[in-house]
Amino acid sequence: MHFGTLIWPLPALAAQQTKWVEEQGFTHAWFGDVPIAGGADVYVCMALAAKATSTIKLGTYIAPAPLRSPVVTVSSIATINALAPGRVILGFGSGAFSLCLTGLPPMKVKDFRAQARLIRGLLDGGEGIDEAVGGQRKVRFFNRDLRAVVLDGPIPFFVAASAPKAAAVAGEFGDGLITAGWPLPEDVARVLDRAVAAAHRVGRRFENPPYVMEGPICVLHKGEPIDSPRVLDATQAFIMTSFKFFASLRAPAEMFPGPARPAYREYCAHVEAMRLGEAERHLGIWEGCFMVRPEERRFMTPEVIRSTTLTGPLEEVVERMQALETAGLNHWTVWLPTSAVDEYVHDLQAVRERL
Repeated sequence: MHFGTLIWPLPALAAQQTKWVEEQGFTHAWFGDVPIAGGADVYVCMALAAKATSTIKLGTYIAPAPLRSPVVTVSSIATINALAPGRVILGFGSGAFSLCLTGLPPMKVKDFRAQARLIRGLLDGGEGIDEAVGGQRKVRFFNRDLRAVVLDGPIPFFVAASAPKAAAVAGEFGDGLITAGWPLPEDVARVLDRAVAAAHRVGRRFENPPYVMEGPICVLHKGEPIDSPRVLDATQAFIMTSFKFFASLRAPAEMFPGPARPAYREYCAHVEAMRLGEAERHLGIWEGCFMVRPEERRFMTPEVIRSTTLTGPLEEVVERMQALETAGLNHWTVWLPTSAVDEYVHDLQAVRERL
């Protein structure tokens, strides 16, 4: 199991933070591409991190399809590849999260697939088929001998997928898979099976691909309750972000593990009680995104924490992680807490040593 972590894209801290996580033994640093949530340009931050590090892999988590054209996305990641050759990964997704921050509906799968197809071609040989104008036309990077856009490596292409149709896109065009959701082996296996089946249909191999999931891992100390302040600091931002995302989409409680559904239903009722108009509903939900407002803390119940994150005694965390490995997962991206980070990383090292 590889362990990476998310880096919030802030130019003043990107180099320092990435160097620190490299020194702590993390294999990957993933940079959130969330400009509307207050993050800076992800590629600027990756460039700064590239110059400050030497071994850690640098990836986008994730480059949202609706925000940039595929040509710009590939040009940007290839520029970082020029600075850190062989150390970059393009994590790419349909941008459902970015769109819900703006109150817009998810991207259509056919448009997502068209972008993934073009990116695959651009990464492989510097040219691909663009379907954005209703027809098909070939696009190509010119003047590659200038070595500004460096596609050598190659640059791995990880496609984000949690639903069946997106998983099929990952199998058709990706080198790896990124999934969001809950640490449930059956869900992990289901997404992977869809991707592998789609790859086989088009004559590609997709066995044992790099397979990434994100979320907190929190090892309980002796006698510590699962909703202690330390655990809440490590888990509540992830949980609340999940609640807000699904509530933005008006998704049913069945999207959550059973123990978390009552709290999610209560949160949805809380949102409706705001009595926001449709044009501003998303603003009411997402104000303070990636943070937990005081009135939202009541939704962080022990049942929610246990069912949506890898939190528990060391033996339990290791056992659950091993079950995920058996299902095909081989890379975990942790959300670091805002305090006691050294202690958190020490506990995480204990998990690594047991796997």
